[in-house]
Amino acid sequence: MRESVPHLLTTSEPVEIFQKHQDLFEHYAGYSVHVELSPKGLDTFAFDLEKNTIYLSPRFYVDKFTGEESDRFTVFAILHEIGHFREKLEMLREDKGVENFQVYLDRVKKDKAFALTDNLIADISINREVVDRTNKEFKEREKDLYKKDLFPETDLTKAPRHIQFGQALLREHRVPDEECLVDPIVREEIVRLQRHEKGDIVDIMTNPNISMSKRLKILDHYIMPVVERLKEMDIEDRKKDEDGGDVDPNEMFKDDYTKAEKGTMGPISDEETEKALKKAFEEFLEKNPEAKSLSQEKTKDQTLQDQEKQEAEELGVGVDDLRGYRKTKEELETILDTETQKSVIEELSGLFSRIISKRKADRWSSKSPLEEGPYLADPANIVAAFKSGSLRSHSWEDVYKKPKELNKYGEIELSFIFDRSGSMDDNNKKIEQRKAAVLIMEALSDFETQLRNAKRSGNLNQDLTMKSEIFSFQGSPHEDATPLKSLSPNLTEVEKIKIAKKLSSTGGGTTDFVPLGVIQDGVSTESVKKIKDGKLKKIIIVMTDGGSDNSRAVRLSLEGLHEKGVVVVGVGITKSGEPAIETYKPRSILAEHAQDLPSVLGNILKEHLVDL
Repeated sequence: MRESVPHLLTTSEPVEIFQKHQDLFEHYAGYSVHVELSPKGLDTFAFDLEKNTIYLSPRFYVDKFTGEESDRFTVFAILHEIGHFREKLEMLREDKGVENFQVYLDRVKKDKAFALTDNLIADISINREVVDRTNKEFKEREKDLYKKDLFPETDLTKAPRHIQFGQALLREHRVPDEECLVDPIVREEIVRLQRHEKGDIVDIMTNPNISMSKRLKILDHYIMPVVERLKEMDIEDRKKDEDGGDVDPNEMFKDDYTKAEKGTMGPISDEETEKALKKAFEEFLEKNPEAKSLSQEKTKDQTLQDQEKQEAEELGVGVDDLRGYRKTKEELETILDTETQKSVIEELSGLFSRIISKRKADRWSSKSPLEEGPYLADPANIVAAFKSGSLRSHSWEDVYKKPKELNKYGEIELSFIFDRSGSMDDNNKKIEQRKAAVLIMEALSDFETQLRNAKRSGNLNQDLTMKSEIFSFQGSPHEDATPLKSLSPNLTEVEKIKIAKKLSSTGGGTTDFVPLGVIQDGVSTESVKKIKDGKLKKIIIVMTDGGSDNSRAVRLSLEGLHEKGVVVVGVGITKSGEPAIETYKPRSILAEHAQDLPSVLGNILKEHLVDL
């Protein structure tokens, strides 16, 4: 069998290949397609909307075999570009498609990180469509294309993190049997997307049945926030290396973007696409004269607002509530532990990782040196011993499974009681408590995801569950007795948004004794036995900014809960919350400033979960 030798196509080969497979290409596109060689300087396959033309470039390599195998990469690349051609035309034909496409093009021109990421994600979708609409052999063509030409190296660590992220998503989705080497922070973000509660986000958004406009909405919601976070890290790193001030990221990473584009099968340049857009818009106005009075421009902010409105409708929540929650969630990154000066959310995530790690399966250990065993550990020693007349040297090794000590606790129950009394309106207390609640809910979601992933891998030798419930009080007996979230291991996005909204409304008294009594009554005899046997740890955290309306009722509930082995911690919010220190002793703490509340709450969790 002849060796495969990669080579560049000559200037005549692309047209010959197109003519040979023209029926396939036109059938795939669904309409007549013209073909021309790429203009000088355009080193890629591309399309022209105005001329309905596919440009073929000699950039792609082929294997130098005889017969049908000689054009395998080029045929795949042409089908890929037809896919780009079709989805952009479909977007232009949507309601307000021309305006939306203009917004998209403006963004591509102004934000190179977005342009690259969008291209990488789009390639996944387009390639999936090519494979789905052809046959298994085309899947093998695609794999070879990425391995031999686009991404021959799997070590991506030389690129900035925000570029590694998109490149790894593309290559690993299209060559799933090879994992790329990336920065640990990048890997963590990739895993988070893969194991999202809604499923693999990239897999969902690159489904060929998802329109380009819908994919862009998902891109903005899930992918670009990660890219922006990683880009900020890259900017800080580059500033340190270059000792520079403020720099335009497009210029700072210009060479990196240029290099990374070689791993994409991207379309024609922005300038050429914009020309096609202008033509499409003129045709749109000719066919729809009544649209001339409408605004012909659509800002990025307006587009994002439309996206948020649609997402809010899909979730069944108010758009303002959705925006408010996301804004608070973004602020979590800036909340630092007052002692360690590290991110509280990251520290909680690390704590949960350690809790799960302690319950992972037994590990293999070695035992050597031995007189005999299944493995020869020291060949030199056995030769020396034999020459000296000894036939039983200690040169062997054996391995055995070393059992890990089991943790007692297999169940964790966390109860949170938030203050919605009227005095919480003062000094930002309501705002900071809401932020603390979002911190807790995001941390619980993170734990749920980590635990689900560990269970899926079958790598736990001891089961573990964490359930949570959330109450609030403001002087309404029925409402105070009804949990905002019932005790369960799950916490949905809708629940989180609604709870955050609820904590924004205040007014009434300090009736903390009501939810405390409900929780006390709910601790069953079976739960008490589990607590005493060390199988269940139950923790209640109560936040209040003043003295209880019924301190005696609170003390009675605390005594009953302590007898059952339940840990109860009271948190006084600012100086006005000092009465809680006495009421909830011996476990009570004062957050002297409202802005300290999220950090204080995080530290309480770390303190009482550290032994798990």
